[in-house]
Amino acid sequence: MADIIEEREIDLLEVFRKIWKHRKIVFISTGVAIVLGLIAALATEHKYVTKIAFVPQYNTGMNSRISNLASLAGISLDETGGADGPISPTVYPKILDNKDFLKELAYTPIHFKGYAEPILLIDWFNDEQYQKKNFFRTLMKYTIGLPGVIKDAIAPEKEEDSEFASATDGIHAPSLTKEEATAIKALKGALELKVLKTERHVMLSSTMNEPTASAEVAIAAFDLFKKYISKFKVNKAQSNLDFLESQYAEAKAEYEAKQSALARMKDSHQGRKTAESEIRIQRLQTEAELARMLYLELSKNCLTARVKVTEANVTFTELTPAYVPRKSANSRKTVLIIWALAGILAGCVIALAKKEQKD
Repeated sequence: MADIIEEREIDLLEVFRKIWKHRKIVFISTGVAIVLGLIAALATEHKYVTKIAFVPQYNTGMNSRISNLASLAGISLDETGGADGPISPTVYPKILDNKDFLKELAYTPIHFKGYAEPILLIDWFNDEQYQKKNFFRTLMKYTIGLPGVIKDAIAPEKEEDSEFASATDGIHAPSLTKEEATAIKALKGALELKVLKTERHVMLSSTMNEPTASAEVAIAAFDLFKKYISKFKVNKAQSNLDFLESQYAEAKAEYEAKQSALARMKDSHQGRKTAESEIRIQRLQTEAELARMLYLELSKNCLTARVKVTEANVTFTELTPAYVPRKSANSRKTVLIIWALAGILAGCVIALAKKEQKD
């Protein structure tokens, strides 16, 4: 055992001796890495992240609340919430992939530093006058990022064909303009929604290159998200209510018609009852009673449906509201340190390999 420990100590000393002997290589590698790291750090945009933590609240009774809590805990009682139940939080992230959602968000005015008036996000992501020029970022784009630039230049039409499908052959499908597609792509990269099952809440985050814009985009996305969730639930309940109300109106008219017919029959045979008239009166009374029962049942169903429309509105309790972030999420100092450490490691590897080749 002692021999093994002594051998390891000798090996480590040999490694340090080899590195020190070729320290010039390590210094050169580190220097080059620091220069590249400095360029990368200066080319790196500041990213500010705003997070909103929230919990959905449904006014649909104890069973739905239990289902909702189970969903947050990772137990899926019903993936979509059923016809009348709540929408499972596990499907929330899919809303951020909805092009209609992102398109509507793209036309939201946001305040940006240096501009007195708010700017639409679609304009911010497309108009060159709003794009900040950075020499080092341009240098990185046409050096390290050159393969991507060449790829985009060679096949831009294929991407456009997939994004901007137009109405052809009599099929009228929704389409996006090039500007809308650019804004949607940028927003998909800027927004993130996570269902944190262990903490039992949902986290919506927005990442922008300005702190105020990051907070405003997070708030706008959250408001629009609430609108889409409530709209989905209310539309289902409202559709059912509209159908029941139309049936209720028909049943009411039918019941009133049967009552009127029965009254006319009784009035026309007052004082001269016959067997035939009694049979006709009994028949009309039965029909009127059936119409009344249907009318009352639909009346109850309409009342229940109206309550469901009210209950379908979803409220969200914010655990952590949006605040303007004070610090950037990505530090240029960290980028520089990572590059420097990578340079030291690369220099050590080269020094050891060079020595091994000489041996």
